[in-house]
Amino acid sequence: MSEHLLKVENLGINFINGKDNRVNAVHDVSFELSRGEILGIVGESGCGKSVTATSLLRLLPKGSSELSKGSSIKLNGRELTTLTDKEFREVRGKEISMIFQEPMTSLNPVHTIGRQMMEMVMAHNKISRKNAFEICVEMLEKVGIPESRQRMGEYPFQLSGGMRQRVMIAMALSCNPSLLVADEPTTALDVTIQAQILELILEIKQNLGTAIILITHDMGVVAETTDKVMVMYAGEIVEYDGVKEIFHHPMHPYTIGLMNSIPRLNQTTERLATIEGTVPDLNCMPSGCRFANRCPYCTDRCREAAPPLVQLGGNRRVRCWRVGETQEVSAR
Repeated sequence: MSEHLLKVENLGINFINGKDNRVNAVHDVSFELSRGEILGIVGESGCGKSVTATSLLRLLPKGSSELSKGSSIKLNGRELTTLTDKEFREVRGKEISMIFQEPMTSLNPVHTIGRQMMEMVMAHNKISRKNAFEICVEMLEKVGIPESRQRMGEYPFQLSGGMRQRVMIAMALSCNPSLLVADEPTTALDVTIQAQILELILEIKQNLGTAIILITHDMGVVAETTDKVMVMYAGEIVEYDGVKEIFHHPMHPYTIGLMNSIPRLNQTTERLATIEGTVPDLNCMPSGCRFANRCPYCTDRCREAAPPLVQLGGNRRVRCWRVGETQEVSAR
């Protein structure tokens, strides 16, 4: 049995554009996750967060995407990249489940909630429809949906956005997976419902021991819910460590910029801090550091050579040539 529930090593993802043109969307991503841990993946749109998570469930479009040579994804010590599609269908939904980004469109509008939930339960368990129905009712109750038996016969349009997201969570948990991937689960929900969903995710971790990968833009959510943080930029990990270490001692200039952009209640400012510039185009990545054109600490070396992801003390990993210097001017 593996020490870690999930171990990802040297993950690379290419998108195939035309016959021989391959665009590298994710490069050299490695991380680990143990049971009962929550890993937060943060970064701007287009940094590879969702692509990385989606690849774990083999949901990237077949024929137009591929894993780079040497990519490894192990769950409980079992290599997933070598499984056939048929073998992987036994893993997806049962051992790894996903809460998708948009609850409004993730459910099929022409089928009842019950039919959609029972379909997955029966696909992974040899049980009767009656038993599958009872399991689904129980899961809806666990995620706080009242009158769950009645809800089983309703359609998605009859539920609010928060209720639909709870249904998605119940569906993801219906086969008791060991790993749950939540891709911005609070998107398009109001603040009150966001708090309820995040509280539910924490309860799942504590009560079921489920490992969770949480993808979000909200640094406040990361601070409140996660154990470890992986900061991604332009398809690469730029910093990785425990949540307290990342928030109190950010080392990479990009992480520092993210921390500086968080509004603070104890400070009055006329203008919020921003990170100037934009994420580079996947088709024309710079030869050096991918953050060089936006970095206030950039040197000629940064523009010419790509920095490796360096392991520092403890679990800290940072991809920066000037990591010792940037630490001195970090946000906190």
